[in-house]
Amino acid sequence: MKQTSGPLSRVLGASIHQVFLAVLLAAILVTGCRSPGGGWDLEALLLARPELAAINGHRIGDMIPYPALDNDRVALVVCRFPSDRPVGVSGDGPGWSQEWAALAIDAMSGAIGAVELVFEMAGEASSHEHALIRIRALSDGRARGPLGLADTLSECDVSPDIGSHSGFRGELLTSMIRIRRSRLDFLEESREATAEEWIGALMHELAHALGFSGHTRDGDSILVLEHSRLRAAGRRALASKTAADPTLNALYALPAGQRLGGR
Repeated sequence: MKQTSGPLSRVLGASIHQVFLAVLLAAILVTGCRSPGGGWDLEALLLARPELAAINGHRIGDMIPYPALDNDRVALVVCRFPSDRPVGVSGDGPGWSQEWAALAIDAMSGAIGAVELVFEMAGEASSHEHALIRIRALSDGRARGPLGLADTLSECDVSPDIGSHSGFRGELLTSMIRIRRSRLDFLEESREATAEEWIGALMHELAHALGFSGHTRDGDSILVLEHSRLRAAGRRALASKTAADPTLNALYALPAGQRLGGR
């Protein structure tokens, strides 16, 4: 599964040159499936944020931070949605399943306690335009779209914020998920995804859309890149079973814009 939650960082009020640099740095430093490199210090974060110790089993150290321009350096910061208001989720497309999407969103709502996900049902006026997380479902496995079953692109405002403790806003503006209803198998034949595959993949992408770029290398998280475990998560969602995700809860325990390091 390709995860392109390599975010396109927006620097509001910056010059065209600065915006170009921000986009370039985002492409270089924050690509979806690349292992996190140097530049940020997990031990320093755990010392600065002792509340993370109360969240057992989190893998926040596997996260790839978002880049922000800091004079002649690149700051690495946390980006997420504000937790003081609901995050609307909507979807459409020829491969859209309202029932499966509702199950995936309900499961993710139970996985993270700090932010409320609100499913904006099809038919509601302008719901897709105002949702912060938008899902586009494709039916044709050969159509242009994600290389695997799904991917995510997020846009974050990393503009300077004098009033914040870190100096950056670090607020997600929007996330777009693309997900296929069918994909090509190793014989280049189209195969429709099962309910558990589709739901598990959408749950995985929703976790990226909430601000976690990259994948956990291990641990009990929907962010792990192992198809069998994503299918198992989809089966639990089909049975209306939810469980807390410690990694996502650790992400939302951090303030938006939290500086994690620099290069």
